Amino acid sequence: AVVRAGGIREGAQKSVFRSAARVAHFDDQRWLAFFRQIPFSVAAVVFVASYIGITFFIWFAKDILRIIGAVAFGPYWSTLFIWLAELVNAAIFFHLSRKLGRTYVEEKFHLKTGELDRAGRRGGVWHIFLLRTIPLVPFRILDLAYGLTSVSFRKYLVVSAVAMPVRIFWVQFIVAALGGSVLDIEKAMIYFQQHISVLYLSFFYLIFSAGVVIFLRARLK
Repeated sequence: AVVRAGGIREGAQKSVFRSAARVAHFDDQRWLAFFRQIPFSVAAVVFVASYIGITFFIWFAKDILRIIGAVAFGPYWSTLFIWLAELVNAAIFFHLSRKLGRTYVEEKFHLKTGELDRAGRRGGVWHIFLLRTIPLVPFRILDLAYGLTSVSFRKYLVVSAVAMPVRIFWVQFIVAALGGSVLDIEKAMIYFQQHISVLYLSFFYLIFSAGVVIFLRARLK
């Protein structure tokens, strides 16, 4: 019985590992062929609509969609399409947070009326701009957080529209170069070894992002 149980457990573990391997495997050529068989304008609309719809319910799916976009459209077009989709997402989540979240947050954390508004007034244009450019802060968190404050939607959307392209393009450029290998750690490391300047720029960009987060956290206390 013990041997049988051990065999069942080992078989289950192998099944889990095989499933994980299938999920991690990304066939970039399949997605490239899919988008190439339909007109470019239609493919663009399908991608943007899919990005908005899927990430609304499964926010972490954006990572896979960014890979698909980079492979199918290249770094420049995919940056534009993701930028447009993220602006729509920003509008949706900002308004959802403002209309439905303020009362809940104030009651949940026992905040006085106006405390969220004061927090918003301390974060001006440059705070929004910097937070939107650094990769360590998720777009979705910013959309929901600023929706709770008194920051106007117009200011938030305009600043976000200006700030996002640099951050998005930085990711799309690297992903487009790696293609399906972006999920293969060994191949990704080989790419960075062969393109050491990209690794240095990525490193300094992340250091800058971390520094900005620390600076803003200290200033907003």
